[in-house]
Amino acid sequence: MHEKSRLLIQGTSVYTLTSILTQAGAMLLLPGYTRILSPAEYGIVGLLTPIINFIPLFFIFGIYVAQMRLYADYHKTGEMKEYIFSVNIFLVIVNILVFILLISPAGSYILNLLLDFDKVPYAVVMLALIIGFLKLFTQMGNNYYRTIYALKRIAYANIIGFILSNASAVLMILFMKNGVIGKYSGMLIGTLFMFIVLYIPYISKTGRVFKKKYITASLLIGLPVMINSITSVIINYSDRIVIAKFLPIEVVGVYSIAYTGGLLLTIFIASFNSAWVPMFNELMNSSQNNKFEIVRTRMTDFILILVSLCVAGQLFGVDVIRMILPAEYTNAALFFPYILFGIVFMGINHFLTDIIIYHKRTYYLPILTIVSAAVNLGLNIIFIPIYGPMTAAITTILAYVIISVSLFIIIGVKFKSYSFDYFRMIVILVFSLNPLILHLATNSSLLYIIFKILYLAFFTLIFGKYFIRIMKLWRRDAH
Repeated sequence: MHEKSRLLIQGTSVYTLTSILTQAGAMLLLPGYTRILSPAEYGIVGLLTPIINFIPLFFIFGIYVAQMRLYADYHKTGEMKEYIFSVNIFLVIVNILVFILLISPAGSYILNLLLDFDKVPYAVVMLALIIGFLKLFTQMGNNYYRTIYALKRIAYANIIGFILSNASAVLMILFMKNGVIGKYSGMLIGTLFMFIVLYIPYISKTGRVFKKKYITASLLIGLPVMINSITSVIINYSDRIVIAKFLPIEVVGVYSIAYTGGLLLTIFIASFNSAWVPMFNELMNSSQNNKFEIVRTRMTDFILILVSLCVAGQLFGVDVIRMILPAEYTNAALFFPYILFGIVFMGINHFLTDIIIYHKRTYYLPILTIVSAAVNLGLNIIFIPIYGPMTAAITTILAYVIISVSLFIIIGVKFKSYSFDYFRMIVILVFSLNPLILHLATNSSLLYIIFKILYLAFFTLIFGKYFIRIMKLWRRDAH
């Protein structure tokens, strides 16, 4: 257990540090970008983000997840090189055909219906497509190096890629007056660098033998995960597309800024998950008698830290937004507390999904996410024109809660060995969404800052012994 804890802490620390230097760096650059890009231009960024995220999730067919899950099996039998070659040949052929289709007249017509080229320039859409496809292949290399714990390569690639992306973007926006095109041109430069560093060395480790069985094995695991990922994108980003259809694109820009403020939580979720998944798979394959107790403890610890970050962000994030952003962006503060709470449930879903994937019951995932995505999209279409963009933040929470509750029920029924501390988790979650914290979050004055500090202190006091246990575990496993 101690070795697993040490590796989990080490992995989470490396990924978190890397993410802080990149994602949190993006937050530090936010005041600058909001001064050189208008809310309308940020609206374009908010609309194209789903495209860039959708391509690596959809057209990779979940194979990056299958690669991680099947690594131990094929590594033992010496088939890993043939596996890498086979799945990547499949991905290259399929994605070349998809790209050709998307830039064809038929593909352009569909993209226009979705994005409206009167609001979003076609040249920027093409840049987003290229970036998305490059990220798809980079994802394969990235996940391979995660699996073999090549943490430094991932860290260096992400940090240098981030610097290249943003330095290039700022130069193009300021000196070449390219606006949002400069933003995506810079992103392309950084993405190309990561493709070269992460994908090219990874693909060189192939056996030059194609076998259909590897594709079949990967798709059986990956396709349900793919559908789950797609619907997660719908839950995360369809609200921005609906907002753009019914409201000015400037509103999309302000709403997207609020999501950018939630990067700290997504950094922690991604960092923990990146380190936890290989640890979890190895733990469950072991004969440890207390392995289910370890999973239960990790789940409670994960939620406690996640909610701690959420509460701190809710209490003081609004003050920071109003202090550092231009006046035309400060309405983002209204959405911020709700968006953070939704991200907490996104993190819980990641943890529970890892269990479903390990037990190869991934067919549950598309059912759950399709239902929740349909609820989210339907409510947005109905109520955003009536009640405005706040609807989107609330329906996102509802969608994630539906998935979480359903996953807990499935795991409780199908895999009874996982016995989570539901009461403690609910108590922790209540601290991150209640009338008091919402009232404190949306008000700014010296008196309210005092009340916010008291609220955070009370939360820390209530769960102090759990924080102390986590810190002791951290210190012990660091040595």
